[in-house]
Amino acid sequence: MDDQQRDEFFERLWTGAATLEDWTATVAGGVAQPIADDVITIHTSYLFGNATALRTSEGIVLIDSGSRETAAQTFAVLRRWDEAPVHTIIYTHGHIDHTWGARLYDQEADGKGFARPRVIAHRNVLNRFKRYDTTHDLNSLVMGRQFNQPGYTFPDQHRRPDEVYDETLSLDIGGTKIELMHGRGETDDATFVWLPQKQIVASGDFVIWVFPNAGNPRKVQRYAPDWARALRQMQALTPAVLVPGHGPVVRGAKRVDEMLGSAADVLESLTTQTLALMNTGSSLDDILHKVSAPPELLARPWLKPKYDDPEFVVRNIWHLYAGWFDGNPSHLKPASDAELAAEISTLVGGVDRLARRAGELAASGHTRLAAHLIEFASDAMPQSPQIQSVRAEVYGRCAEAETSLIGKAIFSVYQRDAKERSTVPIRAVTFPRDESAHETEEILAETEGGQQILDWLASFPGYLHAGAAFGDFEVVSFHLRRESPSELVLNLPDSPRPVTVTFTLGDWIDTRIEGFSHQNVIGGLRLRRAGLRDTQLWEQGVGMVPGLIEIELEPCFGANGVIRATLQKVHLQFS
Repeated sequence: MDDQQRDEFFERLWTGAATLEDWTATVAGGVAQPIADDVITIHTSYLFGNATALRTSEGIVLIDSGSRETAAQTFAVLRRWDEAPVHTIIYTHGHIDHTWGARLYDQEADGKGFARPRVIAHRNVLNRFKRYDTTHDLNSLVMGRQFNQPGYTFPDQHRRPDEVYDETLSLDIGGTKIELMHGRGETDDATFVWLPQKQIVASGDFVIWVFPNAGNPRKVQRYAPDWARALRQMQALTPAVLVPGHGPVVRGAKRVDEMLGSAADVLESLTTQTLALMNTGSSLDDILHKVSAPPELLARPWLKPKYDDPEFVVRNIWHLYAGWFDGNPSHLKPASDAELAAEISTLVGGVDRLARRAGELAASGHTRLAAHLIEFASDAMPQSPQIQSVRAEVYGRCAEAETSLIGKAIFSVYQRDAKERSTVPIRAVTFPRDESAHETEEILAETEGGQQILDWLASFPGYLHAGAAFGDFEVVSFHLRRESPSELVLNLPDSPRPVTVTFTLGDWIDTRIEGFSHQNVIGGLRLRRAGLRDTQLWEQGVGMVPGLIEIELEPCFGANGVIRATLQKVHLQFS
């Protein structure tokens, strides 16, 4: 692409007639764009950071060095332009798509026998790399989910800076003046670089040709107010050329001013709105549904929320000023997700109702509410392939509704998880069906909490052709109490998610149980309505009421026999 074609293509980008995906296709494999005498910017892809090279009498100064995926391309493009040793590498921040390639220049220097380049960065880059070492596996997980790349492995070696600074640093390398200025934004270690002799500002990721990445939900704190201040600082320099962290170079003082100013405007607006509501005592929930970015700003081609989302930024601003508590008292010391889901599914009459309604809501475009309901259903019955199938459908629709890459990727990760879980074969826990199974189902259906048990059992293949339920469960306790309901507790530890079932028993309790030992695995459990029972005079005298249900524990290893009682309720709980 020659200069005229590049200018024509940029006009299309500036007006929104072309996309960043279109631009990436023009720089695939690595392209050097001259932006001033002895200065080029190297582009390889929108997704990975730009690198800018300055030719000086003392060697090359490199601003950022490329990612693991593109550093070799960046290196090759640079060496086609100039073979001089790299004198200094400046990190605009510590993210790996800007720092990883530095090692290639160390290796080159070692191989050719000249001094390794000096690496300069803000002091907090050192802290970042320490954190990366400590959280390597977490970073692999987070990055894999953020970009929907299963199996992604985060780099485990990082080229530390040789020299660090705090607020500003002035350099003179071979007669080229270079000003480093610190600001917090996407990171707390960010630097923008000012070349006063050439009126060029290299912004790093303060500018990325999309809505600012100031709210990433899986990353550490971002700094929207400080980000806006850094953009205003750059704007005050009145640069003629802007080299962004990602995307094409912007030429012309008027356009540079517009890009910097509009990005600052949107961050200032979100910060002002959020803080105004926080100062009235509003909860995070209230704020999330009241604050919005000015639509005329989001309409700018370089501010579209294609990577991050303004709503995520509002959350991040809240966290910056108010910490993690969102103002909902139930979230301060919450019950587990599984406990809450079990209770809600019982109240609504079963997880199938939750899942069905979630599917209906998602299909009608109400994906936020649908996501809540399907997670309740999944937490209450995580082993159900049917529930996971609906869950996959819901999160597929959630992903479709998102504009941001981060939002789409995260929902797609959970969609994939649900698809996998919807097809995983699950060990059956029931026996061949006979007529007594009908009675067991009827009794459970009319007992408090029983519908949840039936829904859960129905998730196992073959249950509708099964008889006694709870095969391979272990009787972990049978408590007989005088002044409160008694309990029979069963547990299935050998499952993807251990489950406990508690039968609460009342009235007079008759037992004919034998074989209790250190391991009490039952072959199954049947419920049947108890027949008439003779009562002795002494029993009548103390007000004995015979139980209405017989619980038969079928033999396997240990406990077996019959318990007669009135079944008050049953409760299913996942560990």
